[in-house]
Amino acid sequence: QNIDVFLTNEDWLKNGENRINGGVIMARNSKWSEDMFQDAFDAHKLGPKMHKKWRIGETGVMCTSNEQICLNDLFYGHGRKIMQGHMAFESGIVYNRGGCTLKHCWEKISDPSMEALRMTDERLLIVHFMGGSKNFAPEILCGDPSYTGEAPDGYGCAGRA
Repeated sequence: QNIDVFLTNEDWLKNGENRINGGVIMARNSKWSEDMFQDAFDAHKLGPKMHKKWRIGETGVMCTSNEQICLNDLFYGHGRKIMQGHMAFESGIVYNRGGCTLKHCWEKISDPSMEALRMTDERLLIVHFMGGSKNFAPEILCGDPSYTGEAPDGYGCAGRA
């Protein structure tokens, strides 16, 4: 696809299919991408004040929280028409899967087979260890088998508990 920004959803979660996750964002080095991210940053600095003139067009969006919520508001809100043709929104199960699908956390996941298959799931390309899953990333990545490509005492795994 000829797009400017690649985003993923949280479809690994029970109700996350229509929610952007900011863990994996890829952007083309284009004027539109630069303008969109600069607009979002400017709106974030303004907080609850409306950012009236966006470089990418009139969005009617306020960015009062983090980048993930701002992108959700742009993609699903009044700015949706401006985003069309510039952004691809793909499956987090494939490109940005939450670490809690590999070892049970507190979150309800959309497909229990992800927990059973863990790292052997053929759909899985990128794991995002965030929130409650950060603490067990070394166990998953440095265990047996090791996914680091190094010995257990190699870079990234050495000194882990």
